Amino acid sequence: FTNNKNHFFKEVNEFTISKEGTVAVSMPNNVKLILPAHGFIEQTIVQDSSAVFNKLVWDDRGKNLAFLQEFSPNRTANINHKIFSYDVTKCNTKVLNPLAVKDLEGQNIGYKFGNAPLRFSNDGERIFFSYSTPHEITDKKAYEIWDSATSLEYGQNLLFANPDNEIKLAVWTLGNGEIIKIGTNKASR
Repeated sequence: FTNNKNHFFKEVNEFTISKEGTVAVSMPNNVKLILPAHGFIEQTIVQDSSAVFNKLVWDDRGKNLAFLQEFSPNRTANINHKIFSYDVTKCNTKVLNPLAVKDLEGQNIGYKFGNAPLRFSNDGERIFFSYSTPHEITDKKAYEIWDSATSLEYGQNLLFANPDNEIKLAVWTLGNGEIIKIGTNKASR
């Protein structure tokens, strides 16, 4: 509300507000900043007609925004994500595409439900994220034969029986683009 006027924003999928009061909004096919202190000016950060953007998160200072872009390069059920980081003070966007980074070769950026998909370090210079090896997609018309020797149900078996499929933690340093894998197959949690 500014000067007792209402402002309406249609087709909002997700939003988050920084400590400074800047609103980040995920809408169909784009992410915008809305600046209430400047008369609700809208600034488009990224736009892609075929993209889905979600999981918006601010750093503690409210100067950096991070979010995910879903994509499926082979049109399979294994959804991958790009990570976007936007520096509000520099109006600068950085993108981490797992298909273009050697350290993430053969890996998908994703998240486990119930966990924060992206987290900033206290200084706002690094983003923590999750990655995993995509599991094989089976033909849904095929019959499933379960192994009763395992205590895991079939769906859980795909995720938890093989350490490759477990979600692991990594960190992206924004200054130099370095990726450090914290979780490995030996110590995935």
